[in-house]
Amino acid sequence: MVRRQRTRTCLRIASALLLSFGLFFPYFLEQLGSLRLFTVGIGFAALALEIFLMELLLRLRIIAIAVVGGYLAVAVGAIELVARRIDDRLFAVNAEHLFVMLPLFALLAWLIYRSGQGRIYVVVLLCVATSVSVLAIAESLLGQSLLGREYKFATSQREGLTRALVGSENVLVLGAILATMVPLSLKFRRLRVKLLVSAILVAGVWATGSRAPAVICTAIAAVQLFPVLRALLVRFLWVVHAAAAAALAGLGYMALFVWAPFIAGATGLEYSSNYRCAIYSLAPQFLADRPLGYFLQSAPAGRWLVDSELHGGVDIARSVDSEIVWAIFGLGWIGLAMFVAAVFVSIAAIKYDVAIGLSALTLTSLGFILALHGWDAMSALWYALLGICVGIAVLPWVRRRMGPRRPLRADKNPLSVDSR
Repeated sequence: MVRRQRTRTCLRIASALLLSFGLFFPYFLEQLGSLRLFTVGIGFAALALEIFLMELLLRLRIIAIAVVGGYLAVAVGAIELVARRIDDRLFAVNAEHLFVMLPLFALLAWLIYRSGQGRIYVVVLLCVATSVSVLAIAESLLGQSLLGREYKFATSQREGLTRALVGSENVLVLGAILATMVPLSLKFRRLRVKLLVSAILVAGVWATGSRAPAVICTAIAAVQLFPVLRALLVRFLWVVHAAAAAALAGLGYMALFVWAPFIAGATGLEYSSNYRCAIYSLAPQFLADRPLGYFLQSAPAGRWLVDSELHGGVDIARSVDSEIVWAIFGLGWIGLAMFVAAVFVSIAAIKYDVAIGLSALTLTSLGFILALHGWDAMSALWYALLGICVGIAVLPWVRRRMGPRRPLRADKNPLSVDSR
């Protein structure tokens, strides 16, 4: 029995290492082929392992793995065929994220969470994240790529601090991923370990030069150090809901009445700071003209333009650094509703698991300044966190209204006992 348990633990560690490699070092996978397909393959391998380790009849486990594998193969094949028929690669990106990656990683994360063995994955993920953070700090201090990515490293720089890249898809993506890891440090039992890991992660985020992720994770790291503040957060969670609603309402007001489709600034830093205000100013007009977006397809070239002081005319449809705007372009009001739902589900999950809820909220909130599902490796983490949030915050609510059975208490899950 002990040997069997040890074997299962080793298999899960190997699975967690593979998932972590895909998350933090997608650069190497891109050299071999399609990063999205590699990400799906890694996710399916991890899901197949978790299904195989379930306490079910072997026949049922094999059937479940075959069904999932068959669905993924058919879905990817059908989407690629349609994308080729209509000659639109963006359709393949959007559709594969919505119909393949989202259900795959949401289900995987929920199965891991429910299995009671999620701590293995979290510890491995945080160990890898801490190591990557150290590499990021070194890159920033040395002013050069440690993985031989000189060209990408050079083109990622702007005014100010040298921006670390390591093996990620983008410097801002690396900052967002490391920032998302900070709340998960609550899963460690020892206070010293929590402090050390969160400090290294925060320093790593600052090393990427990503301002929004750095500010957010620094604030979270400061709050999560004090149990009384975490308890107040859970007790007055309605305040967070109200703040999120106010932020979304404020964004809508600014887009309607304040911001204009012009990007001011003669430097790269100023351009980056003002870019998102300009693209948000187009959202109301877009929703009025295209209530259902472009059905996951590309927008016509030259249709949605903003002027800029630095680069002249900018086609927003070819450069969207916002999950909200990209979701609107893809599915209009439906896309907007899906993002808003992700925000409030993440907040609701804090009541049951502070670490998971804050982690999901951190990454979701970065969707205001980053197109989350535009990055194949990072988006898998987002879908996984949302899958757990739905499982602990939404499914019990559904069960209470469908029957008298007692809802799942997430705080009884071995993964969540240290999150409060």
